[in-house]
Amino acid sequence: MSMLYSDRNQPDKEKALLTKQLAITPKDSVTNYLLADLIIRGGVQPGQPAFQEAKGYLATSLATKPDSAEAQVLMGHLLEQENNISDAVGHYGKAIELEPDNRSALDRQFILLRRLHRNDEAAQTLQHLKSVLNNEIEQERKSFPARTSAAPQGQP
Repeated sequence: MSMLYSDRNQPDKEKALLTKQLAITPKDSVTNYLLADLIIRGGVQPGQPAFQEAKGYLATSLATKPDSAEAQVLMGHLLEQENNISDAVGHYGKAIELEPDNRSALDRQFILLRRLHRNDEAAQTLQHLKSVLNNEIEQERKSFPARTSAAPQGQP
């Protein structure tokens, strides 16, 4: 039901539904994650009470389900916004351990490793990201050969 409200761009109804569900199952990892994501999508910034609220929901989600790559990436994003780069890299790294081909985590980890001047690690991450992207391109070519094949000679 929450996704239905999300699809219809009704964040207030979505938040009310998730909050009601959280009252019933306060440690539910999915509900906590969805509520944190909803608040973050609202454009909150570090220093705002809603930002800390979202971070708390996300921490609860990760405490009950630490193997959620999506939650790890989202926590990395929040920590990055707070300029806590080292901890953000840790969460992106955990997401990559869980889902080695997670492009969001690889991309952000590469950028932050460069910012921390950890260039060897950044280069390894970049190579992995390139490999993931090349694999996706190859899969796309196999799935849709007509769309990715070259036009015959003499045709535009």
